Amino acid sequence: MNHIIEFKKVSKTYTGEKKPALRSVSFFVSQGEFVCLVGSSGCGKTTISMNLAACFARAGYHVLLVDADPQASAMQWRNNREESALPFHIQPYPFPTIHKELPAQFERAGYDVVLIDCPPGAATGTDRKA
Repeated sequence: MNHIIEFKKVSKTYTGEKKPALRSVSFFVSQGEFVCLVGSSGCGKTTISMNLAACFARAGYHVLLVDADPQASAMQWRNNREESALPFHIQPYPFPTIHKELPAQFERAGYDVVLIDCPPGAATGTDRKA
């Protein structure tokens, strides 16, 4: 199976913070694979989502990051930092009907990759499905 993205020991500490948002995170995403990152607030979901979106965009994919978190963490990150000129689109969509509305609404736009930054506590664990 071809890996289209691979994270190897990725760490990220934000300016002014003592605790890293990510510490030595490693995983890969293969062609046709569905990956869900879930967890509590502050565990690094938005950081990973933003970095994945950037990796896919730099690899030539047309990318949409959907900010489904009512806290709008991805939107805040984009608006408060130099990432406002990101090579991918961010769309806020913090509605419980996202699973019904998202496919029809965003498939028409022709995105190659759609990432959803979920709210904390949506579930626990990591799920991979080919």
